Amino acid sequence: MPFFEVLKNRAQSQINALLDKNSGNVNPAGQNNNHIHAQLLSGAESSGFNNYKRTLTKDDKFREQFNLADDQTLIADINAEIGFVTAPLPDGPNKPSVDQQVLYSGKLFLSESYLIFISANEPRVCSFTLPLLTIKRVERLPSKAYVFALSIQIYHGLTYSIQFIGLKSTCDRFCAALKNQLKSNLPLIKTMKPFLNTLYSEYLINMIELKHHDSTSAQPTTIETPVAGLGQIFKYPGDARKLRDKSKMRLWLEYLQTHGRNLTIIKQATFYKLIRVGLPNRLRGELWELSSGSMYLRLSNQGEYDRILQENKDKHSYAIEEIEKDLNRSLPEYPAYQSSEGIERLRRVLTVYSWKNPDVGYCQAMNIVVAALLIYMSEEQAFWCLNNLCDRLLPGYYSRTMYGTLLDQKVFESLVEKTMPILWNHLDKNDVQLSVVSLPWFLSIFVNSMPLVYAFRIVDIFFLEGPKTLFQVALAVLRINGEELLEISDDGAVISVLKNYFLTLDLSAHPKSPNESLRSITRFQELMVVAFKEFSGISEEMIVELRAKHQDKILEGIETFAKRNQIRSLLKPKNFTSEQLSIVYDKFYEAVLSTRELDYQLDQKIPLKKDTHHNREKSDSDAVSTTAHHSEMDEITFYKFLSTLADWIDINDPSLFEPSARGDSDGDDFLSRLFHNFDTEKTGYLSLQNVVDGLDKLVETDLLSSINHFFELYSPCVEGKLHKVNRDTILRMSEGLLFLTKPWREGEKLDTISMEQLEDLDQKRLQQLSLMESFEEQNNDSLDNEDIIGHDDILFDDNDGKSIKSVKSYKSTKSAQTSSSISPQPSGSRSKQVNSNTNADGKPSADFKRDEENILHEQSARYLSAVSSFIQRCFEYATPEKEEVLIDLSDSNEDKEQEICNNNVALDPSHPLSIDLATFRMVILADETLEMFFSKSLPLSMLANLNNSRQGLLGIDNPTRFKNTLKDVFDGLVTDGMRVANEVKRRIDDGAKNTKGRSSSQGNNNHGDDDDEKVVDEDVSQKDRDLLEDL
Repeated sequence: MPFFEVLKNRAQSQINALLDKNSGNVNPAGQNNNHIHAQLLSGAESSGFNNYKRTLTKDDKFREQFNLADDQTLIADINAEIGFVTAPLPDGPNKPSVDQQVLYSGKLFLSESYLIFISANEPRVCSFTLPLLTIKRVERLPSKAYVFALSIQIYHGLTYSIQFIGLKSTCDRFCAALKNQLKSNLPLIKTMKPFLNTLYSEYLINMIELKHHDSTSAQPTTIETPVAGLGQIFKYPGDARKLRDKSKMRLWLEYLQTHGRNLTIIKQATFYKLIRVGLPNRLRGELWELSSGSMYLRLSNQGEYDRILQENKDKHSYAIEEIEKDLNRSLPEYPAYQSSEGIERLRRVLTVYSWKNPDVGYCQAMNIVVAALLIYMSEEQAFWCLNNLCDRLLPGYYSRTMYGTLLDQKVFESLVEKTMPILWNHLDKNDVQLSVVSLPWFLSIFVNSMPLVYAFRIVDIFFLEGPKTLFQVALAVLRINGEELLEISDDGAVISVLKNYFLTLDLSAHPKSPNESLRSITRFQELMVVAFKEFSGISEEMIVELRAKHQDKILEGIETFAKRNQIRSLLKPKNFTSEQLSIVYDKFYEAVLSTRELDYQLDQKIPLKKDTHHNREKSDSDAVSTTAHHSEMDEITFYKFLSTLADWIDINDPSLFEPSARGDSDGDDFLSRLFHNFDTEKTGYLSLQNVVDGLDKLVETDLLSSINHFFELYSPCVEGKLHKVNRDTILRMSEGLLFLTKPWREGEKLDTISMEQLEDLDQKRLQQLSLMESFEEQNNDSLDNEDIIGHDDILFDDNDGKSIKSVKSYKSTKSAQTSSSISPQPSGSRSKQVNSNTNADGKPSADFKRDEENILHEQSARYLSAVSSFIQRCFEYATPEKEEVLIDLSDSNEDKEQEICNNNVALDPSHPLSIDLATFRMVILADETLEMFFSKSLPLSMLANLNNSRQGLLGIDNPTRFKNTLKDVFDGLVTDGMRVANEVKRRIDDGAKNTKGRSSSQGNNNHGDDDDEKVVDEDVSQKDRDLLEDL
């Protein structure tokens, strides 16, 4: 049977390993999304977030089960039977000892630093977590039954006998792994004794051995007493006699002598009973850190507390300022915190933690918990216990968002609704907020809610059992006071009733009972019985399941609250509404999130990269913020963010978003200047406030302000004044204008002039259609369709007389024109013009396509001409910086090329040129297209993108017409280009023939007179009038 059991366990372990591996590879980024999401919500409190929906790996479960540090992984495990034998006791053989013959079946685990055992059926029967550095000797035991067995002797005198259950190959692999880990831990053995000297249990046992040694030795020795908590100086809370503190100490001393102590203690049923009845004051701090697992953290990080304290001595931070405010409000009823000794210890622990974990720093209620710990612990013990509390036991409780506390309040309400539906309905009906009452219980672990002597009894069990203790006690409080709570209907009365109950926990729970035994039961004893008997079904698995259920809702609420607060705290922009600010906020964090997700996928090691370059050093007099900059974007992320708002950034352009592909293009230069202009603090990163301020200037509709901002991108502002820009910078400006105007030059967007031209064209065609309809009505009354020409064949002069069209061609588009004129369309929308100029098949008419192509051609030429004119005017009006010529050595006969350079200053690099802001304004205002671009086209296009989706934004007010016809238009452009090329070729050929004819018949110019006679009979056309404009 053991053989098949081993095969079964081996197969199950392999399947679990495979599932864990696959679950980790299915969606690694998906798991990281929640982690990053929590960072964005809480600013920089990622350590306070725990994703309860993620699938735990085998190592995660292993660390969580045995309270181990994050650097521990499961190396090997095997089924085994373990027995114990103690060393001879100094007080004689009659003292109780562990029976050598009792064997406990269970599983043995091996990590980098620990050998761990847990019994198979009930973990409380037998378990231990043994640091490898405490092992003194390992040897193989001989066995006639060919059982693979080891004998392990540890530092405190206990001897473990281990019989492995499994295949020989499995046993060999486990022993080989154990041997390797023992070798790697050899250098750490020297650190064990200094650590043991800080533990009071070690001191007690050594004192007993010392007394026995002194009785047989002539030279007495002394042992230094370890550092104790404040209770040793200012007395411990409660009456030690009533609490039977000496009896508890004797029971613990007996257990420690027979079952090991501190690092080597064996946890059996008696261990849990002794904790339930209450810990002795002198051992309470040590057993707290043993039960919670912080003892193992302190063992592996010896000296770190003192190192952090010394490295950050005399430094200041925002967290330290907050700590100073709360020092005198930390358990003021306890005498130690009315003296400098207690305040100084509390200050040091909280300050060191703020430097150790800057993401959390300092948060409300942390001072209450640390003040309670310091009564029974040294500073170093309290520091590591606080680390374990914030990171593992109560994640998210002590953070700015209080995410963990809010989530557990939702879980608590769910449990109340499930276990006490009548009370829940009553509270819900009267709108009593249960979280207002219960939140301080969870946040301070009941320390700030009930007398300290009773609160510490709950803390004893909390460190042993975990967070479920808080839910069990809180439910028991409501159950006991349920009848009284059903009679009240407001929050204040509920708080008053429960506060009075906590103040009377020392009174009898049954004062009127005739039974003396019942009268001796206090209210606190009743509370403990109800909590851990009636609500024993509240398990850790149930709590985790409920946390996962309510996690998204809590995150959503925190996100909404954080978003509203952050937007409210921003400096009010001039050109953005609150709705637009909300969109900027969302897009900002979407860009940051996408970049971090990409970093995670590329790295696959850590969920987030730390921005070490953000930890800027400051002088001691400056306040150093302990909150890391987790919500800022770098330059590449800024480009991605801006591409969701600006049409002049091509999302698919790799040169903008891939650092390796970036060059010296127009877009690179302009966007880089824009980023550094937004970065007012010159940190290389943009905050949300930087982005809002920069965008506010970018969408400015005031013409002069918009021009000034563009000039500012190229001219550094020194002491509030903009300097002149030189020749190279003028060229950079023109490149920037080409980059910005690209959507208008390529026909992706239409400016105001083009929109007006299209609207005029539609109006003219609608008028012509109306005339044709009137003509039809008049002729239907007087003419017979069979006797005269059909009105569908009547010819009509289209637009400017360039083409003749029949009525029939207009009737084919009648239904589309009518529907487009009736249906509502947004102002300036081009969709109306598409519908009003389509034929019966729903396709744009040839005339409309040709007219639209002409408009696009004109717009493109207009913007190209504007940028060209900009360069020409800049160099024309630029101020030359002439150097004084002392002696003219130039020759009178200069080269023509030099003369050309002198005449065109733009081509002469030897003569520097520059323009100032006034000249730049003049150049922009001299061109109608650029003036309209800065005052309307550029700002309005970005504002429109804030109000609409990025897709389909081709006009100022989101016209969608061009989306469907753009391909047809470009096809038409290509066709026209080929047609024009053929026409030009034909004319060249004709010109060549005419030239040849003229050469053969010189002096014959009478054909010109014939052309002149024809001109007399023709009207003046628009082309003729264009000659006047050219003059």
